[in-house]
Amino acid sequence: MSNSKGFTLIELLVVLIILGIASAMVFLAVGKGMLGARDRGLLKAFSKKLTEARAMSVGQGRPVYFLIYGEERAFGIEGRGREKIPEDVEVRGEGVEDYDEGVYAICFFPDGSSSGGAIILSMPDGKLYRFEIDKFFGAIRLEGGEG
Repeated sequence: MSNSKGFTLIELLVVLIILGIASAMVFLAVGKGMLGARDRGLLKAFSKKLTEARAMSVGQGRPVYFLIYGEERAFGIEGRGREKIPEDVEVRGEGVEDYDEGVYAICFFPDGSSSGGAIILSMPDGKLYRFEIDKFFGAIRLEGGEG
């Protein structure tokens, strides 16, 4: 009987395979978490810009446009900076105005109302989010998260 100390090649390979699988699972979980954080950031940015456009209109007593630039894959408030829309996020509009070629708008009016419409964001994970902008009160409501 041999009383050798150490591990066989098979035992070492099994341990390496288990470590590889575990590290791959951690990598996937971290990657999904980062993607989820990016998507939440995009939703917050859309919500903030829509709310800001409405507040500016009421505060300044003039119409203010929230714009989506189709070709540039960006959004923002007329005459102000633009924020990028990630390539893997699909954006659709329902009932939004044609502002210019390839540029779509929701107009907020000084009385608090708006041109109304909806902006739908389709995320890479299949979840859909819908910003519903009320025509009469200019209220902005976010719905969704279903895949």
